Formats: sequence, structure tokens, C-alpha cells
Amino acid sequence: MRSILRIAVVLLLASGFRRVARRVTRQGFRVLAEVNASIQEAVTGISVAKNGIKKLVIINGHGGNAPSLNFAAQRINQDARIFVCVDTGETSDVDVDSMIETPNDVHAGEIETSTTLALRPDAVRMHLARPSVPNFSSEYLNFSSTKGVAWFARTKRISRRGVLGDPTRATAEKGRLMWDRIVSNLVKLVEDLKDLSLDEIHERRY
Repeated sequence: MRSILRIAVVLLLASGFRRVARRVTRQGFRVLAEVNASIQEAVTGISVAKNGIKKLVIINGHGGNAPSLNFAAQRINQDARIFVCVDTGETSDVDVDSMIETPNDVHAGEIETSTTLALRPDAVRMHLARPSVPNFSSEYLNFSSTKGVAWFARTKRISRRGVLGDPTRATAEKGRLMWDRIVSNLVKLVEDLKDLSLDEIHERRY
């Protein structure tokens, strides 16, 4: 009887270890894919540099891509010695929060639903919209807080529906105003950098 129990325990441990190993392997593959994507982005940037481009502005349309794109930008700068910057909303979206009513609106909420209504109203089903505005236990975790830190969690852990904001307050008119502001901000960024030489960009003014 004891030997049977020992075998059962060993089998359970082996089964548990196999599940953990598979999970770790899958995570490893995902990380490797992200690194490969970053390397591909870096190689693309280096090939751009070989064609005489001295300044590269990468416009990132999704916050989750920021770590990979920042890494790629560093690689391009190190290997190609050109100016590279990444905008993940720091310039383009700086004024957008002042145009909405919802705090912590970062995913499928008032902003993203409004901008989609402005461009693809056929893709939005407003009758299904439900608010889900997060209010975290610390001001340092709030996305709209001036003291907020960057932190990471699976969306489903903080929102069952994937909504972080209030899509019911979205309108196409708000979306059009947002796009105008975003594009205008990006144009100003590019125009500001366009006429600067690399020496001027790296010149210290302090």
C-alpha cells in the first residue's frame, strides 16, 4: 500500500512539474518572440540608417509595445549612430485627457471608443457599451495620477470585460477633436526635430 501511495505521489509531482514546465516554456517562447521582434525592428532601423537617414521617429500606437520599441531604439542608436526616439503618447496624447470626463480611461473607454467612432463608426456597437472605471487602492497605481508609476497586470485581473474607462461617454465629435490634437502634436514634434542637426540635438544647454 505504501509503495502504491509513493508511486501516486511521484506521478502527481511529475504531472504538476510537467504543467509548470509547459507554462514556463510557453512564456519563454513569448519572450523570445518579443526579443526577435525587437531585433527585427532594430535591423530595419539600421538598414534605414544605411540609406542616409540620420533621424528616426518611431510612432507607437499601443502602450504594450513600448518596452520592445524602446529596446529597439537603443539598439539602432548604438549600432547605427543615428538619432532615434519613440513616442508612445508622451507627445501625441499629452492634451487628450483634458478632453474627456473619465479618470483612468486607458482601454476601450471614452478615448478609444471616441477615436474609433470618428474613423470606423461601423465597427462600434454602442448598445453594448458599459462603464468600468478603475479606482485603485493607491494613488500611485492610478493611470491618470501625476504621481502614477508604470505597472503591469493582465487586463482581465482588473477588468472582467477588458474595459478600463467609460465608453458610454464617447462621441464621434470628441474623437475628431482628439485626432486633430494628436496629429497636430505629432506634426509639431517632427517639425521641431526636422531642421536640427545631430550636433544640435546632442548639444547641452544647461
